[in-house]
Amino acid sequence: MRRRGFTLIELLVVIAIIAILMALLLPAVQKVRAAADRMKCASNMRQLVTACHNYHNDYNKLPVGGWQQNPPAGPFPFAFNGYTLFMQILPYVEADAIHRRMNFAQPWTIPATGATAAIIKVFVCPSDLLEEPSFSIVYDATGSPANASYGLYSACSYVGSGGTFTYYPNDMPAAGPNGIFFLTGPRAVPSANPPLDPITITDIFDGTSNTIMFSERFHADPFFDANPRRDTALYKWSAWGWVAGFKMSGHVLGSSSLPINHKHPSGCTTFLCKDQRIAGFGSGHPLGVNVSFADGSTRFITNNIPLATLQALTTRYGGEMIVDSDF
Repeated sequence: MRRRGFTLIELLVVIAIIAILMALLLPAVQKVRAAADRMKCASNMRQLVTACHNYHNDYNKLPVGGWQQNPPAGPFPFAFNGYTLFMQILPYVEADAIHRRMNFAQPWTIPATGATAAIIKVFVCPSDLLEEPSFSIVYDATGSPANASYGLYSACSYVGSGGTFTYYPNDMPAAGPNGIFFLTGPRAVPSANPPLDPITITDIFDGTSNTIMFSERFHADPFFDANPRRDTALYKWSAWGWVAGFKMSGHVLGSSSLPINHKHPSGCTTFLCKDQRIAGFGSGHPLGVNVSFADGSTRFITNNIPLATLQALTTRYGGEMIVDSDF
């Protein structure tokens, strides 16, 4: 007796059922993946805060947001040189081997070692859209191709909280920096004589549980990239090891000058809107952004947090009264 096979109609019915099941399961899988990415990101940020606390234990101060000094005479962009927050905490995120390759007394020599191109896993959020894990930065005001490319760098999805001003240092409040991290050093912009000392934990007068230390920054914005700052796409404003130029703060510091996940307005060509976008907090997670507070706790803050509340959370001595129901 011959065995009966499936008819064409039966096969089509089975395929349709499988397609329906896949359509039903796909959103659930995507939600699980998004939740896992968000948890991984929050874990990364807790490690960054822990690294800063361990640095504080060793040096009785937090790392500086960025140190800027006068290097020997040389081609642009050697006019400013220094090192960043993330370079200082490398030994505390299991990257001591990379840290030992860096000569902090002569930071302009560091990119040539290849250290700044190293991909540090804890520095990268899985939801951040980065076109390249490592990249060269074209940053030359002279128009000379010989000076255009200044080493290779790798990306960081996180920024130290610089308070309320944009990345551009001259936008700093008259009273001085109000975030946990800021630029300092003999060539810092704006200048300070003598250079400002990095803060200690006790300088966070609003309390460590009420003051943001790190946030995410999302590096995908087609409107910004259509008219970028310094001809540099947004994903390249992420170099954790950037050593040249007062625009160091644009790579490693963020601010609450704009709402969370603000997008660059189409057609906006002014430096102000570009600077604000570079500094803004944001993420690839749906509906909000991870932030880590100075006590090591992490929170997911939604896009609808009032700007005044966000700004209060980024200042360390504002004296604002904030409760959990505010955000």
